[in-house]
Amino acid sequence: MAITYRIRADAAYYKTTIDRYDQQRPRYLRYSTQYGIAGLTLAIIWASMTPPLTEQVIFQSLAIAAIVTIGSVFITKHGILWRFKRRTDFMQEHDVVVSEDGISAVAPHVKSSWTWPAYPYSVRFRDGILLMRKGAIRWLPDTAIMDGDASSATTLVASKTTLRRMDR
Repeated sequence: MAITYRIRADAAYYKTTIDRYDQQRPRYLRYSTQYGIAGLTLAIIWASMTPPLTEQVIFQSLAIAAIVTIGSVFITKHGILWRFKRRTDFMQEHDVVVSEDGISAVAPHVKSSWTWPAYPYSVRFRDGILLMRKGAIRWLPDTAIMDGDASSATTLVASKTTLRRMDR
């Protein structure tokens, strides 16, 4: 059994890939948590250096925390997206085939294949499957399936990787 995906590597695809990767991480490692802690730390430092502690100082401290958190998440996600946009396959379609033997990808100028040990972990979301290994991720959205179906893809990936479910 083989499932074929036709993926257009555009900004929307990569934004979803970035979001799904962040969502599958433990809460304390997500971008918003990490930068929220940094923002609150800066806010506490600001508040402690600005006596007396008034409502205005508290408001300023919370504003600093919010700006640092939102700005840092925005900059981080857009920095990652910028790196994806610089890839040669940006805005091109490529086919990914998931089969018993492994994963293969065919684009206009490249053909690659990996056996299943290359992607030992996966996460099932409500809208697709994220394949993962150290230093690499591959997003397989259900809407990109050309041959096969989402439940067959989930069954196949679950039999070959350690699958976590986040689709509930």
